[in-house]
Amino acid sequence: METVEDLQLRSLQKVRTFSSQLSNKSRIQWLAVSSKFGLVIACCPTNQLIVYKCSDIHELNQTGTDQSETILQNQRKIDYYDSMCEIQFLKANFTGEILAIVVNKENEGSFVHLYDFRIFSIDRNDQPFPVVVLPLSKQINSVVTAFEWNPAEDVFAAACSDKSLLTVQFNILEHTKLTLLGIIESQEIVNCISWSPKGKQLTCGDAAGRIHQMKPDLTLVRTIDPPQEIPELGNGPFRCVGLCWLSTTEWLVAHALHNKEQFNISVLVTKKNQASSWSFLSDITYSNLSSPAISTANVQFYSIFDWSMVFLSSPNSSEISVVGNRSGSAWTHWVLEDTFSIQLPVSKSHGETYPIGVGFDFCSSTPVKIANDGSGDLPPQPIIYVLTTEGLLLLYHIVSLNPQRPTLN
Repeated sequence: METVEDLQLRSLQKVRTFSSQLSNKSRIQWLAVSSKFGLVIACCPTNQLIVYKCSDIHELNQTGTDQSETILQNQRKIDYYDSMCEIQFLKANFTGEILAIVVNKENEGSFVHLYDFRIFSIDRNDQPFPVVVLPLSKQINSVVTAFEWNPAEDVFAAACSDKSLLTVQFNILEHTKLTLLGIIESQEIVNCISWSPKGKQLTCGDAAGRIHQMKPDLTLVRTIDPPQEIPELGNGPFRCVGLCWLSTTEWLVAHALHNKEQFNISVLVTKKNQASSWSFLSDITYSNLSSPAISTANVQFYSIFDWSMVFLSSPNSSEISVVGNRSGSAWTHWVLEDTFSIQLPVSKSHGETYPIGVGFDFCSSTPVKIANDGSGDLPPQPIIYVLTTEGLLLLYHIVSLNPQRPTLN
């Protein structure tokens, strides 16, 4: 644990996206941002998509408080073209040009719908249709357990509850060109996927707690067994519920017991011809075991590697945590000042709310206000978006006070 004073998460005005309180929802990610086209899309419980312009977000009041809330009038509401689909994930590719919408259909199975992100522009009024619809499993009762885009190529990996795992390459310029790179049936259900930072290989965490490193065609490189004991959880068996490939030899890993929702975050280091080492971080996110928003523990990681930091989100927790690395040292839990951290607000009924989508916006050209009189304003900074189970879109400038960090906007 490390106290960090050169990073601040400064809040903007909240945006009301929907008003109902979600319950019994697990493994959903209902937010996607395209910095390239300046668009943000949120999904509602009614299977409706709400589209905003990022430029309208940038002009919101930089309140620095947790009380202010607004409704953006300049928005586009889209009823999903297939009312029989249950939307599970919204996932933008690394350029923000392609939107993958992962859906489940009763008695039909799991599918990914691939869109040109531009078709969701607020300036259009035609019904968006996918350029490709691809089934992700042959089993009609299977659901998607993990879906991740490659961070450097238009390739995605998807895993389903029938233990299937596949990788697919998609060319947006040639809509009909899909290339199946690999497909296998794994020994256990894959709960999480993480590509290497340069997209050369991927790792998968499974229900037995193991981590499998693979080539894009799913040729196995190696398997890493889980630790025998985790101090905060006790003895196994464990399941792997979150994974983030940090560098050639380092990962952030989330494990949970098979019958518990509480999870632990650890740093895994694996070097050639050496035994794997595990460094267990203190309780980063407080697992609310009575959370109505979850049925199984899972952790999502959102990385900004140019600043050596990763944001952690879980439907078990009402806070967003940060893990970082200073000058090549060890990865640690970064503790920010309470005023400049992300704590999700309580609901209208004074209950906890939880994150169901996180995204980054790197296209702002609006200075960040530090004082009301304009003194000390900072250059434009990235913005992190967090969608809550009660339909609030929370917005924070990610403000770096460290001149050694490169400009991202």
